[in-house]
Amino acid sequence: MFFSHYSLNCLGLCRCLKEEKTMLDWGPDFVAMVLFVLLTPGLLFQVPGHHMCVEFGNFKISGASVLIHSLLYFGLICVFLLAVNVHLYFGKG
Repeated sequence: MFFSHYSLNCLGLCRCLKEEKTMLDWGPDFVAMVLFVLLTPGLLFQVPGHHMCVEFGNFKISGASVLIHSLLYFGLICVFLLAVNVHLYFGKG
């Protein structure tokens, strides 16, 4: 442990210093990674495209597409993490 038991108790930061291990929640990390990869402009699709409204797999980006994809990312990450409350538990921490 990085801090000693005494310093955490003095600062009031220690709520539970038991030796039992808890499961690690990888849900937010996994959802953020998958959405980041899927919503990369130009990888799977691009809104707005250079020649059409939606283009698929062109690997070209523009400032407008970065803005649209970042807004989509923010909206979907809020839905999945706040509304749906996704949790994935792997291993012991």
